[in-house]
Amino acid sequence: MERKPHVAMAPIESSNNKYIEITVNCIKEAGADICEFYSIFKSPARFLRTDIVILNWFERLGKKPVKKLAKYIVKCMILFLLHITGKRIVYVFHNRINHEEHGSLLSLNFMKKICKSVDRIIILCNASKLYLKEYLTEQEIEKKSFLIPHPNYLICYMHGGGGYTENGSKFAKLDLHFPEDKINLLFVGAVRPYKNIELIIELAKQYPDGPFRFIITGRPRTGEYKEQLEAQAAGLKNISLLLEFIPDDVIATLIQKSDALILPYDMTSSLNSGTMILAFSNARTVICPEIGTVQEYPPEICFSYNYHNKEEHFEQLKKIMNKMLSVDIQTLKKQFKEKGESAYHLVERNNSQKSTTALYSQLFSTMIKG
Repeated sequence: MERKPHVAMAPIESSNNKYIEITVNCIKEAGADICEFYSIFKSPARFLRTDIVILNWFERLGKKPVKKLAKYIVKCMILFLLHITGKRIVYVFHNRINHEEHGSLLSLNFMKKICKSVDRIIILCNASKLYLKEYLTEQEIEKKSFLIPHPNYLICYMHGGGGYTENGSKFAKLDLHFPEDKINLLFVGAVRPYKNIELIIELAKQYPDGPFRFIITGRPRTGEYKEQLEAQAAGLKNISLLLEFIPDDVIATLIQKSDALILPYDMTSSLNSGTMILAFSNARTVICPEIGTVQEYPPEICFSYNYHNKEEHFEQLKKIMNKMLSVDIQTLKKQFKEKGESAYHLVERNNSQKSTTALYSQLFSTMIKG
């Protein structure tokens, strides 16, 4: 890299997504000066100094029609302004489309507009190229896409921290314990409809006397959705809910107490999973559909599956559960441990922040000249 690049990124901070914090650190380590994207419109000097703009989740427009249209117009104007002033635009392709907007023609149109307008597209997994075909030609995909795998979380979350203990108030109050004679399957993350939490609750109903214990943790989007999930899980002794924000110093503790994570994502919108990388970073395997992130790893390190509709999704989950029932608990726990350790070694080697930094440095060097 011939000179220090000046980068503006949106967002530059996130209270619930460590990916942003890690990425900012890697960009700084790559030798770039970085600032918050929208701040460049408040300072002419900063705007003129900015070489590269990195946009995460820029496709989000919302659901309310009037506000959605207004955001669409404003964001189109922003893209046009960046283009005519010679800014190099990088778009991070996190999802096939925003999870809550995949039925919207306006949202689909905007995704295509973004992909056509930007100079480079950071993809977090190779499967992204397949889904970019919905917006770009194959030639455009090859020219614009740049693979930077999702970084691991070895520095951010490892070793837990204070957290909750088996005798702590949260565990005691909510019966959020991880018995050694059970297979403890954990969901952790933001609780949203597209993550199909309801399927986990239905699984709990299917195996009331089985060896499985289901633990669902994370903050729901609305109080109404929280009440809905609590009502569905009422009376089930093999499931625990902790539907609130989970602090960083607790997340690793929960993961390390579990045997595996269960992540029944919606494949129509989901493409990448930071939670899966988080599980691997804590030497835990996952039960998850074959989204893009899953496809980056050997099939033997996790329990993956495909489906075409909601009914088939549930049947595939039951199929995995029933297969687990064919072996004793200690053998199954050993299998979980071996898969988790293999996953850990893979992300330690292939998803290091050092390699992420090197890739950002390489990307910037191709975009900044002189």
